[in-house]
Amino acid sequence: MFDFTLKLIKESLKDRQILAYTFVVPSVAMLLIGFVIATMGTADTVKLGIVNDDQGLMNITVSAAIIQGLQGQGNLTLVYLTDDQLSDAFKNKEIDGAVVFGSTFTSDLATKKNASLRVVAEGTDQAKGAAISSALTAAAAKATAQQQTLSTQAQQGPAASGQQVAGSPIKVVPERYYGSGLGAKEFALASIIGLISFVLPCLLAMVAVFGRKNTDSQDSKAPGPLGRVIGYLCVFSLLGIVQVLTVVAYAIWYINATFVGEAYAVAFVQILIAVAGVAVGILLASLAGNFVGAFTLFLPTTVLQMLFGGLMVPIAKFPEYVRYFSYALPYTYASDAVKNIVLRGFTLRDVWTDGLALATIAIVAALLTTLALVRKTKAEAKTAPVARAE
Repeated sequence: MFDFTLKLIKESLKDRQILAYTFVVPSVAMLLIGFVIATMGTADTVKLGIVNDDQGLMNITVSAAIIQGLQGQGNLTLVYLTDDQLSDAFKNKEIDGAVVFGSTFTSDLATKKNASLRVVAEGTDQAKGAAISSALTAAAAKATAQQQTLSTQAQQGPAASGQQVAGSPIKVVPERYYGSGLGAKEFALASIIGLISFVLPCLLAMVAVFGRKNTDSQDSKAPGPLGRVIGYLCVFSLLGIVQVLTVVAYAIWYINATFVGEAYAVAFVQILIAVAGVAVGILLASLAGNFVGAFTLFLPTTVLQMLFGGLMVPIAKFPEYVRYFSYALPYTYASDAVKNIVLRGFTLRDVWTDGLALATIAIVAALLTTLALVRKTKAEAKTAPVARAE
């Protein structure tokens, strides 16, 4: 027993793969996870739309004081809009929320008991909604002095008609542009359903390819590398589509999730995700010599999707050079498309860029698989005569 243990220790210390898993893998994993956690702690920069129709009163405009208070907050970027531009700004993701001052905002403060202020949150990011609320509270507090001046002037001026009019607190009317009526299950589902629909077909393709690897390579009637890749992609994509449609069906009828957009749009996007997952799974199988090696590639591939695809941290928070890496990940587009349809009610026409990106990733993965199989076929052809000679 002792001799066996000692031998095992010596052989393990000489095995580069074991040493890599012991020292290199945890170091790299913690560097990546540490970077993501540190990024999670950074403050979000919120793009806040300002629609100011306030006409003011007696050369005083309280809305201007509130806007000035918002300008002094470093985590805000103000985007000035009109009412007509508000809808497009939300749809194009130019703003995360908006503050809308009505035309009688200042005069209502002076002549009525309250003034209404519309605060429209984008609705799909609760953290940014809370940041907007906090920023507006601080800005309104800075405008208190101007409110008091306005109240005094209103009492002395003709508009008061001899009556004492006190300054009134601001009544905030909160609105959600997207996600109204949705609960936690819809937000959670929109985040993870794209990842599930990528991972399951990817695993399916890996298992299926390795199940046929020896059979297809020895079959004289089997097509060349490109034909095999096309055949794999067509057949296993059909099986992957069955997987993801099952996922969508469970989401609708078992989880009873509500989709703001059409269910068929969700299903179509899931099909594109499945095809991309199958293509990546075939690629991983072609690069590895056995299933264990392919699974070793599959694990970091999945973890990278989770870390840098927008599941844990919004891509906008990453530095620019990291964002370029995120744009190469299938889950980045899968997550964006599903969230846009499920939470925002977008149509397929609105998410066509995500669909095109997923299709491109599938095509690139198929081409890389073909190149890998061509190289492997040539290598086997060179070693075959040597093996026969021996």
